[in-house]
Amino acid sequence: MTEEIKRIVEKTYIEKDYGHFISRCHGKIEFIDKLLTAARTKFGKADVWELPDDPCIEIHFDVSRFAKNDFKIRYTTVLSISKIVDMYYLQHEFEVDNPDPDSIEPFPCGFGDVPYCKLQYALEEAVCGFLSEKGFKRLSYAEREEVIPEVEMPQNEIFGTQMTVEYAVFKDMWGLGELS
Repeated sequence: MTEEIKRIVEKTYIEKDYGHFISRCHGKIEFIDKLLTAARTKFGKADVWELPDDPCIEIHFDVSRFAKNDFKIRYTTVLSISKIVDMYYLQHEFEVDNPDPDSIEPFPCGFGDVPYCKLQYALEEAVCGFLSEKGFKRLSYAEREEVIPEVEMPQNEIFGTQMTVEYAVFKDMWGLGELS
């Protein structure tokens, strides 16, 4: 876990000083429009998913589709940018149409932090270069999923009992962003 994340976890979740977290949730990432314009010009469709006062902005890229005979595959990429720390996570995904009438899963899919096609690779290079210039650091899948044993998760039915780096700096598990 990075020192920056350790400081935020200590301040927000151990000392229960929510001020920084709340103010960052209410803030905006100033360069999003510039990033979107550049990405859409070169890579096509990009949709922003942002809830008011959330600790993260997600950008979903519909990267490419390929079809040959009965084989069809769709490549997408999700960029999650934290407002809490100057970090981001880039997840590449794919989904395959399964024409097998006996299949249980009609759209087998997968994800990871490495690209599955050349266009995802080019998108990754462009996004990572842009965010690096802005002082943002990329988290790997392993870093994002690291468990923070010092912090207890709030009671929930969906996310489980273990606080992870993802939940600490990309999600608002306590609803703190809604506080003013």
